[in-house]
Amino acid sequence: MTGRYLFFICLIISFSSLALISGTAFGATEEELRELLQNQNSEIAQLEKEIALYQKALSTTKTEKSGLQAELSRLELTRKKLGSDVNLTKKKIAATETTIASLSDGIKQSEQGISLNQQALAESLRTINHYDQNTITTILLEDKNFSNFLGHIANLSTLHGTLKSQLFNLQSTKKDYEVKKTTSEKEYEELALLEDKLVDQKTIVEQNAGKKNVLLAETQNKEQAFQQLLADRLRKKEAVEAELRKAEEALNLIVNPSSLPTTGRGVIKWPLDKVIVTQYFGNTPFATANSQIYKGKGHNGIDLGASIGTPIKAVLNGVVEGVGNTDIACKGASYGKWVMVRHPNGLSSVYAHLSLSSVTKGQIVSTGEVIAYSGDTGYVTGPHLHFTLLASEGSQVGSLQSKVPGCGVYTIPMATPEAVLNPLSYL
Repeated sequence: MTGRYLFFICLIISFSSLALISGTAFGATEEELRELLQNQNSEIAQLEKEIALYQKALSTTKTEKSGLQAELSRLELTRKKLGSDVNLTKKKIAATETTIASLSDGIKQSEQGISLNQQALAESLRTINHYDQNTITTILLEDKNFSNFLGHIANLSTLHGTLKSQLFNLQSTKKDYEVKKTTSEKEYEELALLEDKLVDQKTIVEQNAGKKNVLLAETQNKEQAFQQLLADRLRKKEAVEAELRKAEEALNLIVNPSSLPTTGRGVIKWPLDKVIVTQYFGNTPFATANSQIYKGKGHNGIDLGASIGTPIKAVLNGVVEGVGNTDIACKGASYGKWVMVRHPNGLSSVYAHLSLSSVTKGQIVSTGEVIAYSGDTGYVTGPHLHFTLLASEGSQVGSLQSKVPGCGVYTIPMATPEAVLNPLSYL
């Protein structure tokens, strides 16, 4: 009895000492981790400022008259901005790893605390159980010492108080452990997303690496040749758009209005975190002023300002209906790289002029999931996202054999005229 009680007291003392020693050891490490994380966050903030300056400069070049030198300047700024994007993601990965390391230390401390609390708690219960299962006479005979007996009776109230304290400590430590564990799991998820993003960004950097040299080769660094190149792309776009309109008008697809969700705000989410509408839907001033592009049919979506490499997100849960690149059939004449997603509410969304798609046909996507990155593929006057919303019943991914010289077979989203919807009616 006396030996067991002494063991219990020693255990409590050992627990307190170990917790104190552990706290000191981990405290130094935690302080170092906090300092490291502070430095990393400072570097992240600096890179974000740098990227914002590039974004501002790119916005300025977009408003300038389209010329060879302006385009070369835009390509150079884009190259620098993409490099900063990569560095920013690397810094965020490093900061996330530091956070996870800090959480891991905290989890280890919590696990040790839980284990020690459980041991001390078990010993308290065993001691109290001894008192409960033995009569006063039995305890007195066992101790053969009345003063020891009185000491044990006096300690009984102390044991109850200690037990209550240990239960509280155990519950508190477990709660702290659960919070840290949940946070750690979320950080690991964020780390996986950042690592995927870094791979995508490196791919985009590689794709853009030779663009400046290609343009110089195509134009021989002459403004007249550059303007001729733009005019040729516009002619091809007009011809391809005429072919596409004819094919869409011939589609034998009927849209039942009741299959569409009621218009209203928030039916779908914005595909970009930062929204800058550069052209609206329908017969916009730009569409009217550039009848040679739209042929009086108006703009079949909305354009959102976004520099190359900006993450594009799914506007709603759905299944990827198709992924393609019209530049393969005819460079600079249509959507370029695109993604089409079919949603369960009767709508389908199309994202065009992408630099990279990160999904495949048949893949299930969630609202807000990154499915692509904005770019300047296809026919564009500058990098942006072209977003189109369609009635699913009246749309499909189709093939179009182009008769335009130099063009081949298109794989492209197609829709009957009545299936083309104004995205702003649902955003």
